[in-house]
Amino acid sequence: MSAGAYTVTIVGATGKTGRRAVPDALQRGWRVRAAARRAPAHGEWQRFEWDDRASWAPAFRGSDAAYLLIPFNHPGAADTTPDLIRAAAEAGV
Repeated sequence: MSAGAYTVTIVGATGKTGRRAVPDALQRGWRVRAAARRAPAHGEWQRFEWDDRASWAPAFRGSDAAYLLIPFNHPGAADTTPDLIRAAAEAGV
């Protein structure tokens, strides 16, 4: 697979860690789907909310990989993470 054909979803693309992962992935020639509440400076934005499970599958659909960091300060994120990983797998990641 060529680098340009490789798509990675970066969950939390506008957060402290995610916003640093986006430019790195772009530099590698990857297509970035930036999954976040608000549009990032770079990448293709896909709305994502931890508390809105309907936003999960569209964020992962068509991606080859996902970058996911669980937000320690979001209530319930640790409990919902297994479901989020399942959603990514069901979307083909």
